[in-house]
Amino acid sequence: MTISPADIDSFIGLYKEVYKQEINRSQAEEQIKALIILIRMTYQPMTKAEHCKYYKGLKKA
Repeated sequence: MTISPADIDSFIGLYKEVYKQEINRSQAEEQIKALIILIRMTYQPMTKAEHCKYYKGLKKA
């Protein structure tokens, strides 16, 4: 995955708007990469078998 300079600039602007702090380009790039990993892990779809196994485990508890 390639992160464009425009993506980094946009992230820096959003970060400053939300947290009222400046970050440099390398910090922004590292945080973008960490965010992408988190999103991929969080939104990875479950198979039907995984779904059934998970919910059966919840019902027993």
